[in-house]
Amino acid sequence: MWEKISVFVLRNRLLLIISLALLTAFMVYQATFAQLTYDNPKFIPDNDEEYKAYQTFKKTFGDDGSVLVIGIETDQITKPAFFNAWCDLSDRIEKKEGIQQVLSLANIPKLAIGYETNYIENDSFIREVFVQKQVIQESVQSQAELDSLMTEIKNLRFYEGIIFNDSGNFTLMAITLKKSILDSKRRISFVNELVDDVDQVCREHDVQAHYSGLPYIRTKFSKRVETELREFTVLSMLITALILLFFFRSLYILIFAMIVVMSGVFWSMGILVLLGFKITMFIGLLPPLIVVIGIANCIYLINKYHDEYRAHRNKIKALSRVISRVGIAVFFTNLTTAIGFGVFILTGSTVLQEFGLTAFLSVMAVFMISIILIPIIFSYLPEPPERHTKHLDRKFLQKLIEKLSHIVTNKRRTVYIVTGVVVVAMIIGMSLVNAVGFMVDDISKSDQIYKDLKFFERNVKGVLPFEIVVDTKRPGGIQDPSILRRMNTFEKDVLGRYSELSRSISIAQVINFARQEMHDGNPLFYRTPGNMELSQIMNLMPSSGDSKNSKMIRSMIDSVNSKARISVQMADIGTKKTKVLKQEILAAADSVFNYRRNGDELVPVDSSERIDIRLTGTSVIFVKGNDYLNRNLLISLIVAFVVIGLIMATIFISFRMIVISLIPNIIPLLISAGCMGYFGVALKPSTVLVFSVAFGIAVDFTIHFLSKYRMELRKNRFNIQKAVAKALNETGVSMIYTSIILFFGFIIFAGSSFGGTIALGVFTSLTLVVALLSNLIVLPSLLLSYDQAKERAKSKRSPLIEYPDDAS
Repeated sequence: MWEKISVFVLRNRLLLIISLALLTAFMVYQATFAQLTYDNPKFIPDNDEEYKAYQTFKKTFGDDGSVLVIGIETDQITKPAFFNAWCDLSDRIEKKEGIQQVLSLANIPKLAIGYETNYIENDSFIREVFVQKQVIQESVQSQAELDSLMTEIKNLRFYEGIIFNDSGNFTLMAITLKKSILDSKRRISFVNELVDDVDQVCREHDVQAHYSGLPYIRTKFSKRVETELREFTVLSMLITALILLFFFRSLYILIFAMIVVMSGVFWSMGILVLLGFKITMFIGLLPPLIVVIGIANCIYLINKYHDEYRAHRNKIKALSRVISRVGIAVFFTNLTTAIGFGVFILTGSTVLQEFGLTAFLSVMAVFMISIILIPIIFSYLPEPPERHTKHLDRKFLQKLIEKLSHIVTNKRRTVYIVTGVVVVAMIIGMSLVNAVGFMVDDISKSDQIYKDLKFFERNVKGVLPFEIVVDTKRPGGIQDPSILRRMNTFEKDVLGRYSELSRSISIAQVINFARQEMHDGNPLFYRTPGNMELSQIMNLMPSSGDSKNSKMIRSMIDSVNSKARISVQMADIGTKKTKVLKQEILAAADSVFNYRRNGDELVPVDSSERIDIRLTGTSVIFVKGNDYLNRNLLISLIVAFVVIGLIMATIFISFRMIVISLIPNIIPLLISAGCMGYFGVALKPSTVLVFSVAFGIAVDFTIHFLSKYRMELRKNRFNIQKAVAKALNETGVSMIYTSIILFFGFIIFAGSSFGGTIALGVFTSLTLVVALLSNLIVLPSLLLSYDQAKERAKSKRSPLIEYPDDAS
């Protein structure tokens, strides 16, 4: 088949190159429509129970991840000049289009008795209700006035630990963004302009502002993805171009190889758009990967072309053999690499499914471009001069190959012992790997985003949403005094003992706040009222759905008063601690809400009185998403092993040979996993990703080696030692060249600002270097020790894929 493909390509050069040019132009046009994603990354399937509960929560109470927070800690806030500037800033921000609400010292409300008009059929009546009244009505004029206001504000216990804290001069501005801004391209410029406005005011008063909250963190992430997409694509092209120029010492080889990889990059972006996907942090890695994969294809094809041409000085014959003999090996190497990415389709995560499908199609596209462009371009160029083929005779490489050949021929026992010791040591290292993920562990601890997050954790315990839903399962159930008292007990005695959780906000705290205001704002009365007083407070609660006062209530209870939310913010404590926290809180909540004291004993309430407690919010969904990713990525890695093993079976229809071919590629993965354990690198989605990607690329070395080995077996009457030596001599150079390209192509990711991308770069580079050594030393050793080529030759079984005979 591949001989026919070579004939078709070389006979229809003009048609193919024009067709490819037109298709590439179309992909370039499509690539201009590529957009960054501004949605929250989704790692959980739609049918997951916790995900469905989270969606229900958002429909009932609103989005929990739309608040951007700005914090300052300075005694300037107690001085009129900066206090007025901070209040003016808050007012200006609230008037911006795209801002839903701002809560800060400038507009901090207290509760007061006001009036509300209610309508029943055609009648209306006015009743007394609680209304929000701003503490600060106008700019302060003196220090004494400000001191008085600050005292009044500090007495509003509802806001302690949320807008301010008692232990210092910390204050927070909470900005709720509208969804139209959060999910649009405008978010980056909008947030940047907001930050510039705040920084300008703070600089004038020598104050440092700190920023956090999910909208801010995700905006900064999106911007960095956009920046790194450009930087790493250019850097990968520059580095691979320099290495290519060093290897081949030919400017036109460099130019045409760059045309191949640039076409591949445009195709990858075009495919992305045609699939209807957007650029995520994972897809942002794709263009640099396509560059190194495309260059690797070029190296194998050009090396084979030069080797064939030097053998018989016939350019067209050499190019025909490039397609018919190396083409099939390059096809399978690209297929295994594509499978390494494609298995992410099985993860159930939308983000990784989009990455896997786009990467799979892009890798196969760059193969098609390589196998068409390289032979056609070189068919139009003059025969390669002697200086362009000298790279095949580099003395250093030849001596290295000879040394490797000597080792595998005469030192196999040493190879097995060293390999065994290393594997055992790495298995021990694997046992040290800790599976844990953090919400922002993809950024460096020296990054300002991380420092700001820790600033908020020190002052208000955290900014990551953690929600508790109390479901009485009956209309009006939340208005039951016993339920409200239990909510208050739960918040004070259970949630209050966790240093990882901020002060809670709930309808119970609003009622405590209302009681304080009914007693002239005395903070000593900020506690649960008795039944009579509670009834009075509930009667004063606003009911009009359109009023500002009722919106605060409606964000805490549902429309029929059967459910209530308890909102806290939590520190970024990692998935392990969050799981433990969830279990403890659920157990404690069940004890508080579903047991009652009978003398000295706690007895469960009747089933009809049981209250459902559900934990949700962005933090909870992140933990569940992290679990899904780790589990499904491991499953996808196993699937990659199986599929690639089946591909190996097409080369040798022998279980023994499949095992031999996989061993050299399992060893690098064990070494990478062991190093993760010894160096304290946690197992998380970004590091699990390494194994599928690296395995799919590393097995390319095995395919190239075994393809040549099988051809040499036929040529040398199934003399294994000669076949191994010749396969090592011919493919060794290309494998070394390719590994150098791949190493530098991946190691550039170590310069990323994302920890996951750094891990991908460092550990994939490590895996590929080990894979090269494993395939140049361990694989030939195993073939010499355990292959049964002659027995296979006698067998009537033949492989599913026939390689061209290399004897002609």
